[in-house]
Amino acid sequence: MKNILILILTSIVFSSCMVLNIPNDLTKDIFKEIKNEKNNRSDISYYSSKNAIGSYSSSIKIGNYIYLSGQIGLRADTSILISSDIELQTEQSLKNIETLLGNYNCSIENVISCTVYLKNINDFTAMNNVYEKFFVKGRYPTRTTVEVSNLPRNALIEITAVGYKY
Repeated sequence: MKNILILILTSIVFSSCMVLNIPNDLTKDIFKEIKNEKNNRSDISYYSSKNAIGSYSSSIKIGNYIYLSGQIGLRADTSILISSDIELQTEQSLKNIETLLGNYNCSIENVISCTVYLKNINDFTAMNNVYEKFFVKGRYPTRTTVEVSNLPRNALIEITAVGYKY
């Protein structure tokens, strides 16, 4: 079972690295961490939010890497979308990412890569104006932004992230 999990995680990481254009040396580090985990399974931790709207882990930490599931603009206290406004949903999505990272004693500064899914690519500028305020100028994570036909709960945005715990 452990070997199957490692194989699945390896293929997820590999395809994520390809899609996100993560540099080769960083990709090698990721695979080195996974290889090390074959011998040290106690270093994998899972966190599932009580507000998850499906059967998935909200985050998984493998070694120093933290993989976060997509976050939409749900308020943690109500599990309802914050608003129908792209800026408010972007802000809430990023706050949700901060909250998940806090479970590992990390912050938004630990994010090294994001994928942003927009229901309408014309919302890019409004999203970006909020997004850039969360990160240190000159130290932005890598990012891919794509338009999608729909998102859970009819959200306007969903953001996935990968963090690295220094």
